[in-house]
Order: sequence, then structure tokens, then C-alpha cells
Amino acid sequence: MAGLSADGFEIKRFTEIRDELNTKLRNNLQQDIDTSEGSVAGVLNAILADELSDLWELGQGIYDGNDILKAEGAQLDDLALRAGLIRFPSQRTRGFAWFTGDDGVQISTTTRISSLKGDEFRPESNFSINSTKALSLRATISQVIDSQEYQIVVNDTVYTYTSDASATLTEIAGGLNTELQAGSGIFTSTLDGDEILISSVDNTATLNITGSTFVSFSEVVTPAIVISVDFGFIVGDALSLVNIDTPVNGWTSVNNNTDLNLGREKETDSELRARILEEFQTTGSGTPSTIVQRMLKIDNVQAANFYENDTWTNDTTLVPNLPPKSYTVTVYDGDSSEIGKAVWETKPAGIQTIGNTSVDITDDFGQTQTVKFSRPTVQYAYVKIVKTLHNEETYPADGDERIKKAILIAGDSYTIGEDISPKRFYGPIYGGVDGIDDLTVSVAISTDNALGMDDVSLTYVETKIAISNSEVSSFATNRMEVS
Repeated sequence: MAGLSADGFEIKRFTEIRDELNTKLRNNLQQDIDTSEGSVAGVLNAILADELSDLWELGQGIYDGNDILKAEGAQLDDLALRAGLIRFPSQRTRGFAWFTGDDGVQISTTTRISSLKGDEFRPESNFSINSTKALSLRATISQVIDSQEYQIVVNDTVYTYTSDASATLTEIAGGLNTELQAGSGIFTSTLDGDEILISSVDNTATLNITGSTFVSFSEVVTPAIVISVDFGFIVGDALSLVNIDTPVNGWTSVNNNTDLNLGREKETDSELRARILEEFQTTGSGTPSTIVQRMLKIDNVQAANFYENDTWTNDTTLVPNLPPKSYTVTVYDGDSSEIGKAVWETKPAGIQTIGNTSVDITDDFGQTQTVKFSRPTVQYAYVKIVKTLHNEETYPADGDERIKKAILIAGDSYTIGEDISPKRFYGPIYGGVDGIDDLTVSVAISTDNALGMDDVSLTYVETKIAISNSEVSSFATNRMEVS
């Protein structure tokens, strides 16, 4: 029966409405009126039935708008708000790139750079390549003067050398470099001929460098945030943003030392619907799967795992060791205070939390509570790929980069405590890159992410590498080598 009932809402269709109108017209007038399709009464009733069927469909839309499985668009957005969720908007790929050029070169947002794959990027805001925001630069003595004071200032610390009565360029550069080398440990200083190379030890921390009258700077490297021109899933792998599409006088090169944060398309109805259902499933629950899902919803958390001891004896098989009736949540990346809050809100009453990281939170009664969780030790993967090309297929020009990308995607799927299996990379490589006849993939791990590929401390193997429950692997294209 059409209408609202315990079984839901059922609409009347056009033909049903038209037939009812025809019947009621004949019954009310008590005459055998012609209501056939071509008659005046039939046409009028058909017009009215069409309008009424639109109203029934409107009622169906309003009814379905409160059903998570049927709501669409703005109606689904309203349901998401009730669960405290907002549809993810489309986003651009975003991250840092290093711009190299002469001191003072202006770079605007209309400037275009592109990746090896041809995707376009631009600076997020206007900036200048400047020695006061430099990761590294080359200092040059522009004029040799006897008994002259030469200065370089790094982060407000002044380094001075005074030339002698028979000054030379080599003497001045060497003397000033010696002064710099005796300074702070936040930068390095080396001679390159008669020029001084100054570099930040931390490639994420810029240096504020200025010089006296006869000191000039070139090959200045300044980091700036870049974004993809288009929205969506646009890959910005490390070392891939190398093309200058809009030349600027004095700007010589660009690159990105790390992978950019991937953008995304606007969240679809099906994706938002899945998040709403997940939110309803996890709210107020303290099961292991719920706790892990709560951690994964925190910004920048890349992986999470849960280990518990539900016995009355110590469990020494895990790291950390778990006393009776306790658990630990191991969380990779993300803000500690947000993680601590989430641990407290999902913690079962009377069960203690264990871990190498502690966070104090204030509970609903105004009391300070200390919760613990674990941070995994990051094992950085170094990967060597040796390929043999097929003589009947064409290997693409960017094949090496595609191989690295295939390994990166597969490697990023590893979670906490998951062993690394080099053989798992073969399928993605063969599936994504033509022209390969044979290949070998070997992997080494280290807690140091800045080693050379041939560092003596690295041991490359083609067999499975064990990753404990307190560790997580990390992959990056700048720690891969294809030959």
C-alpha cells in the first residue's frame, strides 16, 4: 500500500494515480464519463496525475534523505554532520621543493614547474630565493683588500676574518672558513676552491645568512611550498620535480628532496557513506579493532596496531612487556596529545595502558590521568633493483622512476610489525613497467635514514626481513637504486 507504514515509504506511480483519478471522477459524477487517453477528462487527469506523481517522488526523496544507504549529495552531507563528519573536499598535492638560484630572485605563483611525469606544480605563495632563508649557498669574496674585515653572519652569530697586509683570495676564503667551522653545529662549512659552501645540517631548517660588503652569495637553495596546479591524486615523488616550465632570470634549478603529500578528489558519496557507518560502529566502543580504527582517524597517523595481555601473568614476548590485564597501542606518526586523548576515550575501565610514550589528559571529573602508548622504531628500507631488459620490448624513458614508484606504493602498504618480503615487489614492477626481462630486488634496513646506498653498515638480502611488533618499515624513492 502506498504511503508511510511500518515497512517504510512507498510511492504511488503515475499510472496508479491516473487510474484512481479516472475512477473517482466517474464515481463522484455518477456518470459513465469518457476518460480514455485522448478524451478531455483523460488528458486533464493525466496532467494532474503527472504533477501529483512529482510530489510523491519529492516525498520519497525527503524520506530517503534520512537513510544513510540512500541519501546523496547535500542530504548525505547533513547526515554526516550529525556524526560529526564533513565531506573531504578536493585537495591539491602539496609539499616542499628546493629552489636554487641567485640571491634575491623573485618567484611568483604564476611560475610553473613540472615533474618527470609531466604534472604541473606552482609555488603556493610568492617568495624569493634568499640567503636569509637558505638551506645552503656558495659564499664568494668579491674583492680582495688588505687589512679588511670580512664577515658572514649565520643566525645572528657573526664570524669575522681580517685580511693581512698582503691579502690573497685564498687566504681570506680559508680564514673565514676556519672561523665558520669553529662555530655552531647547526651548519657545515667547506672550501670549494676559493669559495665557501655553507649548508644547514637539518635540511628542514633554513639558515639566516648575511655578509659584509665584499661577500656575495650564489647558488642559494631556498625551500618553498609548492602545490599541484590541478586537484586530485597527483604524484610528487621525491626528486621528481625537476623541470622549470617558466624560466626566471637567475633561477637555475628546482627539486624536491621528499615525497609531496598526495592530493585527492572530492570525497564521493560512497566514500563518505562508508566513513559515516564506520563512525557509528566505533563510537563508544573499546574493542581492539575499534581502538585501532580510532587511532587511524587521527591526522597524519600512518599505521596503528594493538597488543593486549588478558591473562594474570606477565607477557614478556612483546615489546614493551605487558603486565597482567594491560594493553599497548602502537601508533606510527600523528600528534601525541591527540593520540593520548583517543586512547583515554576508548580505554576500557580498570585496564592499564602500557607504552614508551606518556600523555597527561584531563578526564570528565577534572582529574589528571596519564595514558601510555607505544611509538614504533622506524626501520628505513634501502632497496637495490638490478634489471635486465627484454630485447623485444621497449623500456620506457622513465622506467627507473616507475620501478621506484611501484616499490614505494607496495612498501607503503606495510604496517607495524609486518615483515618485508622483497619478492612482493616483483608483481607491481612487472605489472607497471614494460620492457623488463628479469630483475633482482634486494633490501637492507637501518634506523638511520641518511646513509649512502653502499654504506658498509647495510646488508642487502633478497629474503624476508623480520620486523618486530615494535617496529615499522619506511620506504622512500631517495633510498632506492635502479641499475
